[in-house]
Formats: sequence, structure tokens, C-alpha cells
Amino acid sequence: MKHKLFCSILAFCLILSVSSAVYAADETGALAIYDDTNTFVQYVNTFDEANELIKEYEQFRNYTIVLQDDVSTELKTQNYGTVACGIDLLCNLDLNGHALTINGNVTGTLLMVSGINVSNKGTVISNGTIILTFTAPSPTSQGSITLPQFTAGILLSNDECAIKNVSVLTQSTDTVIDAIVYGDGAPSDTSEETAPNSIDNVSINVTGNAFKFQEAIKGDTKIVINSGSFRGLDSTSLPTNLTINEESKSIADLTDVTEGTTVITSTNTTAIIVD
Repeated sequence: MKHKLFCSILAFCLILSVSSAVYAADETGALAIYDDTNTFVQYVNTFDEANELIKEYEQFRNYTIVLQDDVSTELKTQNYGTVACGIDLLCNLDLNGHALTINGNVTGTLLMVSGINVSNKGTVISNGTIILTFTAPSPTSQGSITLPQFTAGILLSNDECAIKNVSVLTQSTDTVIDAIVYGDGAPSDTSEETAPNSIDNVSINVTGNAFKFQEAIKGDTKIVINSGSFRGLDSTSLPTNLTINEESKSIADLTDVTEGTTVITSTNTTAIIVD
């Protein structure tokens, strides 16, 4: 009798374990994580969950977060309320043809505001749309400085990063948001040679500047534009450390694009034209 009871319990446990395995295999989430060999790791639902997971791995900077659907995330304050950020991006981000919306409303005296903070060398953001709908305080004089120092869609604070096949736009916000803010990079006294950040087939249409150089604390980040469509960029007066690839062609004042938009084309990519 005891033997039959034990067998019945064991069989039931086996059924449960098989059912659990099947469920795990079918589990999905808003974000999929792939390792540095492009092997699937796990589904998660938020960028905070993704960061907690990948930090356990030595090569996490080479991992990739892949959107499985359109995703929204909130701007939130950090560092005792001195800065606001939507996503601390620790690895590559593949939008996978989807839209990433960063919304929310932050107030108070802030040093800086960024939708996405890119701090690791060699990070790639690709293949989709970034929509900035968040609101933040307008810059005001605070003694000898103006705060916030900047409000950025993407903050690039390292070298050899790439943004490609991406649209960055503001929507339903009166906040002046600069699409890409850059400045800090590798320390200026390093002997390591670093390549500039690259912009390929990128469309920018925001309430502020397409690019803004922020005075560096460490080394100076550099950006090279290969191709794209950039509202708020004057190709005849580029910000510090921003250059246009010498093999690319800059075209301004086109009749079929938004006023103030500069289109840059290259032989390898086709620029996105903003309606």
C-alpha cells in the first residue's frame, strides 16, 4: 500500500515538473535578452529587471535587449533626486521594429535629465523608434549655473557606440528635448585609441537640437554622422566634436521635408526623410 502511494505521489510530481517545464518554454515577456553569442537567455518585462539579470554575467556589456512589442517606460529620479532617467542602458538595445516610448513627469531642481543613458563603450541602439513624451523642468539660473544642464533623449557618455536605423522624435510634450547629448567619454589621458560614435540612417525630429555637446568631465566623446535626417542641425555650424563623414553628402532646405531639417546621405545607407 505504501509502495503504491509513493508511486502515485512520484508520478504526480513528475507531471507537475513536466507541466512547469512546458510553461517555462512558452513563457514570454516584453523584452528578450540575448548573450554575447546571440543565444537567448530569458524574457523579462522591464529594463530594471533586464539590468538586474545581465549584471550577473561577466560579458553583460555585449548582451542585447530585444523588444518583443511596443514598450513604454517612465522617467524617474535617481541619486537622491538630483538626476532623472528613463533607462540606464547597460548593453545593446535592438528595438526590433517596435516603438519605445519614454514618458512621465519630473519636477524639482535637477542636474540633468535623460530618456536613455548610454554609459558603456561600444553600445549599439538599432532598428526602431524612440518616442519622447516626458516633461521636465525648464532650464533656470541657479546662481552661477543653469539647471538642468541638459534634457536629452539619448545621453551618449562613452565611445565607439552606434545608433543605426532609428527614429527619435518628441510627441505631446512642451519640454525642449535635445535628441542626442554627448560630451563625456574615455579619460583624456588614456593611451587607448577609441573610435568615435557613429550615426547611420537615423531620423531626428525633436523639440530641441538634434545634437548637443556638453562640456566634458572626463574625455571628450566624438560623433560621426554617416547618414540620416536631422531637424535642428545646421551642417554649416556643427557642434563641438560632431563631424559628417567625408564620404557623405549634406543637403539642406529640401522642399519636401520639415523646415530646419538637414538630410545626410551616404553611398552605403539611405537617409530617412521626415515628412
